Amino acid sequence: MSPAFASSTDRTVTLTLPGGSTLPAAGATALQVSVAKSGGAAFAGAAVSLTGPASASFGASSGTTNGSGQFSTTIDLGTPWATPGGTVTLAALSDGASSTVSPTVLGANMFALGGSYGSSAVQAEKVFPAPIEQALASLNFQVVLLADGTVWSKGANARGQLGNGTTTDRSTWAVVPGIGDVVQIAAGRDIVFARRSDGTVWGWGANEVGQMANGGSADVLAPAAIPGLSGVVQVVAAAVSGHALRSDGTVVGWGSNTAGQMGTGSTSSSSGVVAASVSNVAQLATSNRTVIALLTDGSVRAWGQNDRGQTGTGPSPGSVVTPTTIPGLANVTSVAGGRESSAAVLQDRSVWMWGMNDRGQLGDGSTTDRNTPVAVSGLSSVAAVACAGLSSYALRTDGTVVSWGYNGDGRLGDGTTTDSSAPVTVAGLTDHVISRLMNSNGQTDAVFLLVGLETLSLSATPTLVSAGADATVTGTLLANGSAVSGRTISFGADSVAALSAPSAMTGSDGKSSVTATADSWAAAGTSVSLSASTSSATQRTTVTLLGSNVVGSGSGYGSTPVQAPRVFPKSIRQISSGDGFSVAVLEDRTVWTVGDNTYGQLGDGTTTSRSTWAAVPGLTDVLEVSVGTRWVAARLVDGSIKVWGAGSYGNLGTGSTADALSPTVINVSDVVQIVASAGNGYVLKSDGTVWAWGDNHVGQLGDGSVDSTGISPRLTSSKVLGIPGRVTKISASNWTVAALLTDQTVVSWGQNNYGQVGDGSGTDRYLPVVVTGLSNVVDLVSGRETTYARLADKTLRAWGMNEHGQTGNGSTSHALSPVNCGGLTDVQNIVPWGGSVFASLGDGTLRSWGWNVFGQLAIGHTSQHELSPQTVQVPAGVKITGLTSPTPGNGTPFFFAEKDAASTGSANLARGAGASASSVEGSLAPSNAIDGDASTRWGSNYSNQANPDDQWLALDFGGHRTVARVEIVWNVAYAKEYAIEVSSDGVSWTTAATKQDGAGGTESLSFSATSRRYLRMRGIRRGTSFGYSIYELRVFSN
Repeated sequence: MSPAFASSTDRTVTLTLPGGSTLPAAGATALQVSVAKSGGAAFAGAAVSLTGPASASFGASSGTTNGSGQFSTTIDLGTPWATPGGTVTLAALSDGASSTVSPTVLGANMFALGGSYGSSAVQAEKVFPAPIEQALASLNFQVVLLADGTVWSKGANARGQLGNGTTTDRSTWAVVPGIGDVVQIAAGRDIVFARRSDGTVWGWGANEVGQMANGGSADVLAPAAIPGLSGVVQVVAAAVSGHALRSDGTVVGWGSNTAGQMGTGSTSSSSGVVAASVSNVAQLATSNRTVIALLTDGSVRAWGQNDRGQTGTGPSPGSVVTPTTIPGLANVTSVAGGRESSAAVLQDRSVWMWGMNDRGQLGDGSTTDRNTPVAVSGLSSVAAVACAGLSSYALRTDGTVVSWGYNGDGRLGDGTTTDSSAPVTVAGLTDHVISRLMNSNGQTDAVFLLVGLETLSLSATPTLVSAGADATVTGTLLANGSAVSGRTISFGADSVAALSAPSAMTGSDGKSSVTATADSWAAAGTSVSLSASTSSATQRTTVTLLGSNVVGSGSGYGSTPVQAPRVFPKSIRQISSGDGFSVAVLEDRTVWTVGDNTYGQLGDGTTTSRSTWAAVPGLTDVLEVSVGTRWVAARLVDGSIKVWGAGSYGNLGTGSTADALSPTVINVSDVVQIVASAGNGYVLKSDGTVWAWGDNHVGQLGDGSVDSTGISPRLTSSKVLGIPGRVTKISASNWTVAALLTDQTVVSWGQNNYGQVGDGSGTDRYLPVVVTGLSNVVDLVSGRETTYARLADKTLRAWGMNEHGQTGNGSTSHALSPVNCGGLTDVQNIVPWGGSVFASLGDGTLRSWGWNVFGQLAIGHTSQHELSPQTVQVPAGVKITGLTSPTPGNGTPFFFAEKDAASTGSANLARGAGASASSVEGSLAPSNAIDGDASTRWGSNYSNQANPDDQWLALDFGGHRTVARVEIVWNVAYAKEYAIEVSSDGVSWTTAATKQDGAGGTESLSFSATSRRYLRMRGIRRGTSFGYSIYELRVFSN
């Protein structure tokens, strides 16, 4: 076939199916990928990976090209009952270059029984490029009509009955050339008729008695029009004659008339088409040399051969030459004919039969011929009936198929070869809907049953679901638009979700459902891939998870950390609290709020408090927030500042003291940090200066002035004066401010009644003063009335209010100057929440001290306060990954958290994945990097590459998996700069994480959880003169 291809800068990829542009619905088929260099030469050793439909499996989904630049494998679509004629897309990938093909699916929506097919119902050969509409078996040859209007045939061909212009037999199916637009076919003894959509009839095959009505007797080896026929709505074939029903309800015939089958009142033959003496006909059927006509009034007439009672008209000579009413038959809805017997279905859904019965084909429990209709024993609720030679079949309204009569070759489908004079059930059909029974009126070597064209759909509700909650996953199976009951649908889900059952059976509505429950710690925004499969199709859908990557303690949570409500569409990147309300910034840079809203601090345009989290309307692109006691300030990507909440101190900076119920832009610029306190706003500008506005009753504006009455707040920002250097960070408690300078000293100003300024005096300061005895400070944070400094040696100092032991030194005496904080060492981070304090240590544990009346210290109990650091009690299965933002208010403490992989046995998703690479150095194969053996490694080739820096190692998980973290164990040949990229199709890649300062050894990169099939490490810059070499690439979902 002609492949589509795409080129990278150094190669061209070509994907081909050596067998052509088609692919069977099931079964291994050869596949070949060729990679050529930009100059056209074969590209040996190129890494190749393949993708296809969800149901497909490859002999090998990845590998490297041989010396001829080729990689060969096989593909099996794995959907044997897929609708013929559909298309699938296959892709081959090699270092950014790709090639796709979209072959037509070959299939067969048909069961076959008897003859070479055996005594069990089996699917016919999967070779057809369109759905089968009709299938007929005559003696030693078979013919089918496809939905695309073509006719296919196989078998004996001595009389040209295959219609291919020869008399050579053929054991494989092939299209009949020279005819199309066919809507119905009929077959007799070595003859075929085809009705086209224009109402004409064409024929081919035997012609010794004028079966082709062309005035001659030579066999017709290719399709030719039957002269004089138009307006035909049905064509049927008897053994050696043809018959047509015209749109006006009349019937005509041609060919042999030795048994009076022309219905003209005689047995005289004619070289052309003659009219039968009957009208108002609704349907025709034939039985060897007998014709049956169902009239519009529900009665039935018959004519032709009658030596075995074939006309059903009672005892008579060997032939009935005039259409004669069959006695006792009324309210008939359809008729069918076999070799020497016929059948009728009545409105009451019973079946009546007549004619030859030597093999029990009349189904009345005997083998006695019947010259008038008899009921088939015990058969009711019949939707359709068909005769096939000496056997009979009925499709019941419940979808089951029963059979009776001749069974010498097992065509009754009951697993035996014993004839039956009463109906038996055809086995092996329960997983499919039989849509049509195929009639064959003469000798036949097979029986065909058409299967309804199935469509599978998949839905999940809700599509936005909280992690840990159930989503209902429903597969719906239809055949020809009608529900299919009693079928099993298999379900699948990403590893992040568990299913209530792996499969479920469809009900009367064609639906089956299971529940999918994602892990409660699955990352917010994760897209969970769900699948449903039958033998005919696989469908996928997704649900998106709402989640929470924080735990809280204290009021509303308790004395042990509990996961916050799983309501967020993206992971939280910052969370803080004021007095009675909380604010979170998500990864998508939206802001969410919850709690008290008396002053509009939720930012939703109202003053209605709210107990559930919700997004602040219209607020996007937020980098960070600072939360005051009753108001919020947000710094946006464009550098602007928006504020909302209480404004009575002029703290909003809007030029007034009015509250702001929605985010409002204020006039400040060049801001790199903003801090909200009780009644003031502070900004650190890019030039290292600090500016302030709001209340000044204790000189906290830092310009030397004071408004002791508190009635004249500063409504616009002014510069803080007297800071002896460039500021790198600011922090603020209620009415006091501290600033960290580039020389790692700290200055402070404002209220000092508890020692908050830290200069040892207890006197309010209207200008910045140096905090006593502090040097080598690397971080600075403030709580409600206490400030903390982390030093370069990773110890802590604290000063200010200490009524709840906030300084951690074992007392409740206020600290007028810095004191050692609890003797803690190896402190990584510190966050005060009002009067409660939290510190993370280098060993991964957390310490807390201070106010604990609500259990906010998360130490497993409540108390008035804790005067020295206590160990935070982390729930089993949870890992605290970080502290959140400080706040001067007495809000809820939050911690960043995730599922503890160590305690939950988080699996390395790379094990069992397929591995490929842009290049390989010698025997250092890609699979070495995922084999779990730290002594084996993959290495990229660096000596024969146009760009040895731009190399990659890729994994194919075989299906979508949730990925959120990678670990790389480097050989000495490490990457100084690299990216982790993910993809759903292996063609389009998205960067999940980057590392710009790689140092080798073992490196771990975490990123937002995402559900993808492919992941790769793409090198950007080597750390050595060698290539890249990895001992182990590990991938985790959390």
